[in-house]
Amino acid sequence: MTVGHFIDGQWIYSGDSVTTTSPSDGETVAEYHRSDSEILSLATASARRCFESDAWRSRSRLRAQFLLELADQISAVKEDLSVKIALESGKVITQVRHEVQAAINECVYYAGLARATFGRTAEFDEGQQSLFTREPIGVAAIIVPWNAPATLLIRSLAPAVAAGCTSVIKPAHESAGTHGILMGCIASCPSLVPGAINSINDGGVSISKELVTDPEVDVISYTGSSQTGKLIMEASSSSLKRLSLELGWWGLRYRLLRVPHARRDRRPQSPLDPERVILPVHRPRTVRRARGGDSASKRDPLWFVGLGLHGYPPGRPAGGAEN
Repeated sequence: MTVGHFIDGQWIYSGDSVTTTSPSDGETVAEYHRSDSEILSLATASARRCFESDAWRSRSRLRAQFLLELADQISAVKEDLSVKIALESGKVITQVRHEVQAAINECVYYAGLARATFGRTAEFDEGQQSLFTREPIGVAAIIVPWNAPATLLIRSLAPAVAAGCTSVIKPAHESAGTHGILMGCIASCPSLVPGAINSINDGGVSISKELVTDPEVDVISYTGSSQTGKLIMEASSSSLKRLSLELGWWGLRYRLLRVPHARRDRRPQSPLDPERVILPVHRPRTVRRARGGDSASKRDPLWFVGLGLHGYPPGRPAGGAEN
């Protein structure tokens, strides 16, 4: 499988060829072409041209139909997509199937929302009214991580489509094969307007910097580390781009405790690990209770954690947790 760039409704196969490998056995999973500055410029220009043409942003019924078509396209390749995600990310296949189904559900949800974006009126003086309307902001840059490449792509792309924005997507290089299947689904939708959704493969840090500072980009959606999120905020501040950042909690003033007997995810890099409990350091009593120093009560947040994972009776600490 070779993954190219999808720009203005066409596949472009240019740039250095790189492969993705399975973390379980090191075998090659997919091949993709790296992006460069020229490819990036083509993608952002295409997205801007489509947005300014009104062929996409002014047609809410078309955008809703596209999202329903995308849900059908993903459903048709659900098993193949699930296997590809499992191979590239190392996730358990049963968990991946839930992730893919969540992506399908989000497409259907935002298809309804695309036709339900209303404004409002306000009477601010006698015989005078103000009309408030909602308008798409412009071109959205969507930077997708590798650990949930289906759900986290659709979670950002679908609301952008519903709002009437055009998009430029940059996936993680580790999940290029997965992204290729998803972009194949997008490209196969009859209602897609050329230029409304563009995708460039990973091209290194320099291309990411160019994307978040590109003058054609109006809003950025990013999921990843807090450190990279700060760099994106700094780089995009000069043009006052809107940001939607889902960042890791590392570096924040929180304390990580462990609940040893909780049911664990099978991947140590997963953010969905019930053994890890994050507590604010400014609430020392809660931290002491987590360590078993105080008796937990039903009003203690950790009581609910303990109940859900262990079935502790009232009055028994949810402890056994260690720093």
